[in-house]
Amino acid sequence: MTASSPIEQLQQALEQQISQLTRLLAQPDWQADDCHDFRVCVRTLLSACPLLVLANPWRPSLAPRLKALIQASNAQRDWEVRLGWLARWPEATRWQQRLLAQRPQSAGRPDAEASRRLLAGLSAHRQDLAQALSLPWDAWLARYQAQAVERVMASYERLQAGKPARYHGLRLAIKRLRYLRWLLGATPDQLAPLRHWQTALGEISDLTGLAQWLKGQGSHRLRREVAAASWLRQVRLLGQRQALWDICQAMTTAAD
Repeated sequence: MTASSPIEQLQQALEQQISQLTRLLAQPDWQADDCHDFRVCVRTLLSACPLLVLANPWRPSLAPRLKALIQASNAQRDWEVRLGWLARWPEATRWQQRLLAQRPQSAGRPDAEASRRLLAGLSAHRQDLAQALSLPWDAWLARYQAQAVERVMASYERLQAGKPARYHGLRLAIKRLRYLRWLLGATPDQLAPLRHWQTALGEISDLTGLAQWLKGQGSHRLRREVAAASWLRQVRLLGQRQALWDICQAMTTAAD
């Protein structure tokens, strides 16, 4: 096994994410980008969970715990993102002030005991991986990546303008694929097309959520503007679907 083998790339990436998570959990107060960094770290580890279980099928997966952390931090993430979008509309000052008054009480950060148990679980999975290097990882990792590509392609085929939930589903599938490919050693240039799509799909999801919030606050004109911005992005992205299909086909061909 060479130094650049997929399983060693996975080990190195796992070490990096555990170190990042340990740093974030040790900070007494989170700064502006820490919630975002925490969520990226947790989602990356979540993408690795099915692979970690292969090393020791008898050890419980951390996936349910990691998913719960994502859910707990959703409110803070949505609040921060909506503030950022409202800043782009000069006439939204009133709604910015109202949103500022609705800041979530918690950023979804786990308490000390939950953090300790999470890091202990990750350490155990890391040891399992180190003791299972003789397993047929190349074949397993290739198959798992192929399945991730298939999920993206299946979500791609369900895209339809005016159905933002389908764009959100595609975004999650692309996000899982991108994090997985990073774990297995893909370069920033190789990940750039997936990152572009993830960002574009994220804008649709964010604007849709903001429009729903504005509707609940009684804003009609600004809500219509935000909803229109989401719609235009949906239509524009729908016209670029072939590019995503080509990206997925290229990954499938490379795997063969």
